[in-house]
Amino acid sequence: MRRRLAALALPAVAALVVSACSATGEPTAVAPPAPTVPAPAPAPTDPEPTTEPAPDPEPTTDPEPTTEPPADPDPGTDRDAGATREEPAPVGTEVRVGDWSVAVDPTITDANDAIANENMFNSPPGDGNNYILLPVNATYNGGDSGSAWIDLSIAFVGNNAVTYDGSYCGVIPNPLMNAGDVYAGGTASGNVCAEVPVDAIEGGVWRVEEAFNFQSQTARFFAAA
Repeated sequence: MRRRLAALALPAVAALVVSACSATGEPTAVAPPAPTVPAPAPAPTDPEPTTEPAPDPEPTTDPEPTTEPPADPDPGTDRDAGATREEPAPVGTEVRVGDWSVAVDPTITDANDAIANENMFNSPPGDGNNYILLPVNATYNGGDSGSAWIDLSIAFVGNNAVTYDGSYCGVIPNPLMNAGDVYAGGTASGNVCAEVPVDAIEGGVWRVEEAFNFQSQTARFFAAA
């Protein structure tokens, strides 16, 4: 009988305990919430590779080389004329001799009277000889200034292959030595004289070369007529 009463009393005691706890206002224990873990960021993705190839760079082209020769400072001059005694430059042809462009007029093959009349003290040529005059036009192409009668050596080569230079004919009309100095582009004009055997004049030529250049390649030849 006692055991039965005890069994019935246990639930009642438990209920009283619960009610007492509630009446005292003591909080009931509550489990803390579980921490939240942020979701992982998505992994970066590489951009899709382009499948089209890059365009080839435009090929560079070198400029076309110029084919025009440089301008000739004295285009009216024939640099090749009169290179040999057998093929003299024609009368009136300008030929380059050193710093000068030289042209000659027809030779006066008998200048005896003209020279005699130029000065009363002039002597006549030797027996069988004539004074001959060559009118020269020389244009200076060098730097500073030049003197044609000093820079150029002029002689007559007869048909007998003999050279006649250094002749003193006396006072002659309009001598080249009186032309004086000229600057670039200036022209010296005047006559040059030689005493030559009459039989050696026809078919002869004039030789013009640089006075202070002893290379034969500088010589140019001009027809007398």
